[in-house]
Amino acid sequence: MQDPESYLGERRIAMSGFLDPQRPAPLDPELRSRIGFDVFFFADRESKERFDREWPSFVERLTDPVSWARFEPGSDSPQLTWGGRRYVFASEENRQAFESDPDGYADAKGRMRGMAPTS
Repeated sequence: MQDPESYLGERRIAMSGFLDPQRPAPLDPELRSRIGFDVFFFADRESKERFDREWPSFVERLTDPVSWARFEPGSDSPQLTWGGRRYVFASEENRQAFESDPDGYADAKGRMRGMAPTS
C-alpha cells in the first residue's frame, strides 16, 4: 500500500499544516497523524503533539471505519486503538463490529480518504 506522502509527492500536491494553514506541512510521516482513515499533516512536531493530545477540540468530522459515514466526533465518541492507530466510531455498535473483525475493516488503512472500500 502506498503511504500518503508518496501519493501526494508523486502528484506534487502541497499540504498546509492542519492547525496552522498559513504554514506548509512537509510530507514527512513523522509530522502526520491518523485517526482511522483520516490523515492530518502538521508544520512542526509541536503542532502534531498538540493535536495528538487534544484532537477532539480540532476535528470537526471523521470517517467511521465501519459505515464510512462522515460524523462529528467528540471526546465521548467510541474509540479503540488497533495496529498502532486510533479509530473513532459514530456508534458503539460500529466499534463492536470493528473489534470483532478488525482486519475486515482496517484493510483500507493505506488508502487515501475518499477512495471507496473494496469488497
